[in-house]
Amino acid sequence: MTENKTLYYLEQVRNELVKFGVKKEIADRTSFCKVSKIITKENLETDFVSSFIADPDTPALGTGVKWIPLCITTYPKVLASMTANQAGYYALKKCREQRWPHSDYDCCLANLEMDM
Repeated sequence: MTENKTLYYLEQVRNELVKFGVKKEIADRTSFCKVSKIITKENLETDFVSSFIADPDTPALGTGVKWIPLCITTYPKVLASMTANQAGYYALKKCREQRWPHSDYDCCLANLEMDM
C-alpha cells in the first residue's frame, strides 16, 4: 500500500468525526491506534506508551494527538487485517449510516469481528 493510500484512512477518520459534529481542530488531532492491552482511564498514564503499536498511518507519539486505542486482543481479526485508522474509519462510517452516535464505534467493530 502506498503512503498516500495509507494516510488516506487517517484523513477519513478525521473527516467522519467532523461529520458527527466534532470540532475540526479536535478532529484534526485525533487518531485511532492499536494497543496490546485494554487501556482505561485508570491505566492510561502507566500502560498506554508500553502497549502502543504503530501502524503506517499512525501519527508519532508525543505529537499532541488524541488517541482512540483499539486493543488487538479485543478485535484480533479486524486489527490483523487492517490498520487502526482503517478500522476506525469503517466503524465511524457504519455508525453514521446507522444513525448511531460516533461513540458507538466499538459496537461496529465488535460486529465486524464476529463477521470475520
